[in-house]
Amino acid sequence: MRPERVPVAILCGGRGTRLGPLTDASPKPLVPVLGRPFLGYQTDLLGRQLFRRFVYLTGYHGDQVESWLRHSFGDKLDMVFSREVEPLGTGGALWNARRHFEEPFLLLNGDSYLDLDYGALLEALLAAPSGVVAMVATWRNPDPTGAIEANNLALSENGAVTLYQKRGASPRLTHVDAGAGAYRPGVFGFFRPDDRPPVSLEETIWPRAIAAGGIRAFPAAERPWDIGTPERLAAFERRLSEKAALTT
Repeated sequence: MRPERVPVAILCGGRGTRLGPLTDASPKPLVPVLGRPFLGYQTDLLGRQLFRRFVYLTGYHGDQVESWLRHSFGDKLDMVFSREVEPLGTGGALWNARRHFEEPFLLLNGDSYLDLDYGALLEALLAAPSGVVAMVATWRNPDPTGAIEANNLALSENGAVTLYQKRGASPRLTHVDAGAGAYRPGVFGFFRPDDRPPVSLEETIWPRAIAAGGIRAFPAAERPWDIGTPERLAAFERRLSEKAALTT
C-alpha cells in the first residue's frame, strides 16, 4: 500500500496523571518538548515517510488537540477527529472510530515516539497470513529495571506474540511493546458486544487475538521513547538535543 493511502490512528485521549500539573489544563500529547508540543514530533515523523491520512482519537481536552493540529497541519494532512465523550480506553477509542478503518492501518500511542520504518511495519503485516490481525513493534529491553517500561511481551521463536502482561515481572517476558502497530480490520472481530468502557486494547483485546495466533512482533532497532512521566519527558528532551547537536 502507498503510504499516503494508509490511515494512521493516534491515540490522544489519555489524562496523563503521572505528569502532574503539566496536564492539569492541557492534554498529554500537547505537553511541550523543547518548546514544541510532543504531537508535532510524532506527526512530523510519519509525515516524512509520506503518510498523509491521520485519524486522531481524542478525549481529555480534545478541543485543544484538534485546534492545534488544524492550525499546524491543516494544509498538509488529511485529518479526521474521533472524540470520546467519556473515557473509553485504548480499545474503546479504536472501536469508536472503526468506520475509518476499512483497510489496514497504523495505530500509535499519542505519548510515545518510535523512530521506525512504518512502511516496512505495514508490509510485514500484509505479508503475514490473513489470520494475523496485528503486527506490533517490539524492542528487546537490555535494562528492564531502568527508565523504560518493564518487559511486557513474550514471543515465540517464529515471532508470534504469546503473552502480554502489563504488570509483574516474569522471565518469559523478554520484550517491550514499543507503542506502535499495523492492524488489519479483522482486529475488530475480537471485540465483544458485552465489552464495557473503558476497554483496554492491550489488556482486553490483545489476549483474545494472541490466543488465536493473531499478533506477531516486528523488531524495532531503536528504543521507544515516551513522555508518560517527568523523568521520561526529560530523557526524551535530552535525546532530541543530542540528535540536534549531531546534525549541526
